[in-house]
Amino acid sequence: MFFRSSSILVRSHAKINVSLRVLGKNTADYHLLEMFNVPLELHDALEIDMAPDSDESFITVDDIALKHHMRANICTKALNAMRERFNFREHFMIKIHKEIPFAAGLGGGSSNAAALMRGIVDLLHLNTNVEELMNIGKDIGADVPFFLMNKPAIVKGIGEIVLPVNCQKTYFCLLIKPDDGLATKDVFEKYDQIGLETHDSNVQDIAEAFKEGRLNDLSVLRINDLEKPAISLLPEIQNLIDSLQEEKVPVVGMTGSGSTVFALFENFKTAKEIAKKYIRTDKYTVFLTRTMM
Repeated sequence: MFFRSSSILVRSHAKINVSLRVLGKNTADYHLLEMFNVPLELHDALEIDMAPDSDESFITVDDIALKHHMRANICTKALNAMRERFNFREHFMIKIHKEIPFAAGLGGGSSNAAALMRGIVDLLHLNTNVEELMNIGKDIGADVPFFLMNKPAIVKGIGEIVLPVNCQKTYFCLLIKPDDGLATKDVFEKYDQIGLETHDSNVQDIAEAFKEGRLNDLSVLRINDLEKPAISLLPEIQNLIDSLQEEKVPVVGMTGSGSTVFALFENFKTAKEIAKKYIRTDKYTVFLTRTMM
């Protein structure tokens, strides 16, 4: 007799953009990007329960500050897209347990959407594969295809091209988020206003430096084209970058559109000692986590 579980718990990981370059815009006026993204052990958790007696699905978030924000909306979008593609009738109670901060550049909303898609596939035993899910995901959110793959990857286009990078090296990752967040839309608008120069592609070199543990090279090679516009909106980002660089941290930068600043370490003791200096203040949200392979 076939048994199907009525509930599932799915991890929803954060990410950092080790590098992010804006290459221009496509005909639909979307920014074209070239990134090297790495998933982190830091994660939210999605509790997905079948709701056999309900004629609709419900999504809740245990952070009241996010009740009306995009995180729940993008999960609704993912659920609707999956229902349209696979034509299932089942409804769900979906509880999002939060760790990843909002408006932080860590991809929390897109990660939640990808985790929900994977959870539904497992619960309903849908006949699909990651390539098909990524094709669905690209219309849900720019980072959703990456989170469906959930491996270090070069990401291009508007997020739909995901090229996995086989990394055996992991790092300790310190994340420091100022109290204020930044909306991705605002940062890209500021980028367009500033009109920054474009750069030649070096994303392959960045990926190689990361996987081979050449942190000094990585520090020189990496760039985030959104740092300058984000700093113009929130100068505290620059203060954090300067402060960490004074600590002689090998690799420091802003992830995504901000406002989180990350630092990479090979040594846990060093990472922990530096993390303590920021945990002691009430100005920041601080996490010490690891990159994933």
